[in-house]
Amino acid sequence: MSAPRSYFAILFTVIVGLITLAAGNVPAQIDIWVDPGHGGWDSGAEGFNGPAVPNEKELNIGVASRLENRLTALGYYAYRTQNYDTTYTQPWQRRQIANGQRSNDQGIRSSCRLLISVHMNSVPDASKLGTLTLYAAAKYEGKDEDAYAQDSTVAAVVQHDLMTYADVAFLFCSRDRGIVPDDSLAILKKCRMPAILVEVCFISNGCQWGNIIELPLV
Repeated sequence: MSAPRSYFAILFTVIVGLITLAAGNVPAQIDIWVDPGHGGWDSGAEGFNGPAVPNEKELNIGVASRLENRLTALGYYAYRTQNYDTTYTQPWQRRQIANGQRSNDQGIRSSCRLLISVHMNSVPDASKLGTLTLYAAAKYEGKDEDAYAQDSTVAAVVQHDLMTYADVAFLFCSRDRGIVPDDSLAILKKCRMPAILVEVCFISNGCQWGNIIELPLV
């Protein structure tokens, strides 16, 4: 039996954005840290079906694990900041993992060229839908005060390629919500490399939730 369409479409859209990026000048052992948002006691956003599984943490770990595997198959050194949705890692700890200041839950410690954090959105208005990519409005650990500009460039490339295939991933319910600067995300603003957070879809929207849950859970 073939894998669900969202399995390949969502993975491919993110991968295309990553491999389109020009190589950076910052040396690192790891190319990409993939960060599945939430975990443990923090289930993240509730899905369209309310508190019943799957909710955000289960969907995040599913997308992130398959993204890691596909990136590895393409020749990247890619690892997850956390490998199980049974544990909770604080945002500042995830940032430290990306910076090479802390080991992940499998004892891997290294800085990286890029951090991509995987999330799902949810709002009270069930009619809202779409995909957006966030980046830090200001960077405090960059080489200069304009370091955030690298992040906005990465966000724009990834968002563009996400939307190229969004109609396949989310039949009848895709929308481009663009790239958004955010100065409140602890995981992004003190990263020493380009870092983005992708809100893959609105799981509070029945159509998008119905598409994303086709991704097999891990």
